[in-house]
Amino acid sequence: MDVFQEAEMLRKVPFFGGLDSAKLKLLAFTSHALKFAPGEALMRKGEPADNAYVILEGEVEIVGETNAGEFIVAVVGRNELQGEMGVITNTPRGATVRAKA
Repeated sequence: MDVFQEAEMLRKVPFFGGLDSAKLKLLAFTSHALKFAPGEALMRKGEPADNAYVILEGEVEIVGETNAGEFIVAVVGRNELQGEMGVITNTPRGATVRAKA
């Protein structure tokens, strides 16, 4: 996939929808495509927030924790952005997010 195709994919993400083509291409050019195995964590609660993830395929689970154990807060999929708030506010991750099994 080339930078133009990646920029068009990013345009579908509501957070990036208002960016002009040049900024979308720059974002696509500086991004890295990653693949996660089912159950693998993209981020863990309390970790430093040094990046955000755009879900291009599949789904991820946002996981909450209590003394009784884990529970699924939400499931999100294609064209969703995850982890951006920690990056914007420079705060640790507020939740664990993992690839849905």
